[in-house]
Amino acid sequence: MRTPGLRSRYDVSILSRQRSRRRLRWRGAVVASPVVTATTGVRRRQACRTLLAAAAALCVATLGLSGALETVRPQWRDPEFGHRLMALRQMQRQTVPGRPLVVILGTSRAQNGLWPQAMGLLDGGGTPLVFNFGQTGSPPVKVWLTWRRLLEAGIPPRAVVIEVLPVWLSFEASPEEFFVQQAERLSWRDLRNIEEVAGPAESLRRRWLRQRLMPWHAQRAVLMSHWLPRWLSWSERVDPFWTGMEPDGFMPFVYGELSPELRRRATEHAWHEHQGAFAGFAVAPQARRWLAATVAECRQRQVAVALAQSPTAPLFRSWFAPGVWEAGEQQLVELAAELGVPLFPPLADLDDAAFADGHHLLRSGAARYSRWLAEHHLLPWLAREGIVPADYHRLLLSNENK
Repeated sequence: MRTPGLRSRYDVSILSRQRSRRRLRWRGAVVASPVVTATTGVRRRQACRTLLAAAAALCVATLGLSGALETVRPQWRDPEFGHRLMALRQMQRQTVPGRPLVVILGTSRAQNGLWPQAMGLLDGGGTPLVFNFGQTGSPPVKVWLTWRRLLEAGIPPRAVVIEVLPVWLSFEASPEEFFVQQAERLSWRDLRNIEEVAGPAESLRRRWLRQRLMPWHAQRAVLMSHWLPRWLSWSERVDPFWTGMEPDGFMPFVYGELSPELRRRATEHAWHEHQGAFAGFAVAPQARRWLAATVAECRQRQVAVALAQSPTAPLFRSWFAPGVWEAGEQQLVELAAELGVPLFPPLADLDDAAFADGHHLLRSGAARYSRWLAEHHLLPWLAREGIVPADYHRLLLSNENK
């Protein structure tokens, strides 16, 4: 029986622990058991190791992607150029060896208007292998860069045909101003080539470096268009640039036949795009400089070069003030003479129905123009240059064999 007021050793021990906890709690101390402390330390070390591993993996992936963009995957950097380069190499592998390569450079008008297959050339030795390397939005400086890229890819052509239009030669932007908005499409070698001819381009170099340090963001639309295109909206996708391309580089206008509403909208867009030149235009110094650089470098490598004026619709030419279009054509003739290169004239009897918007040919118009150009200008010129036999007409398919 316990005596009131007396406590056992057990009670005293419990009370002492309770008082100690209250004192520690009052002083703001936190007491954790050794087991809890050890577990928390292990988890923290595991979390740090996981974060470090993730950061290292991201760095490796970023370096790997940046390296691939510069070397083995140019189609992830500049899809128009990269996929055309792949198609050209595939075409060369599948054709008869020894065929002289003729490359067409230019804008989307070349893409939509020059169809090598429709030229009716036989697939045999001595017949030129014609490939369309036109790219959208290509002023003369981009045409020059495409030429340089082809050389560096180990694909020297025997002849180059540059698609031109009088109003196209009024483009005034410098290389730095033009490429700064698409710096992610350039390689380090592209930058060096541009600066070699145009001088230092600091803003372009800084922009390019920022884009290359963040390739997953800079190339996100291109990468997703390759890997998961359906996850993007149609306006964000860029895969039509290669899925809609023929094996010879020709890319027909996105709509084979246009409804009246689509034609009206396309024509209005073309009108707004060119309205600044309706009152008059002249060959810009930048355009002259880069076109001349392309011609000079072709000559240095014994590559034949010619200009081909793309056809336009009567409606398109009517937008310009009286005498403006004719004056532009005369400037183009004089520029070709100054550069010492032939100028292939446009096919004059194409009506408005052959075009989508006045200056981009539909497939049927492209077939007719391409066959006419090959027969009346391209093959005779190649024969004069000694690239095809003098009896070049035998290289054309007859109407019965088409």
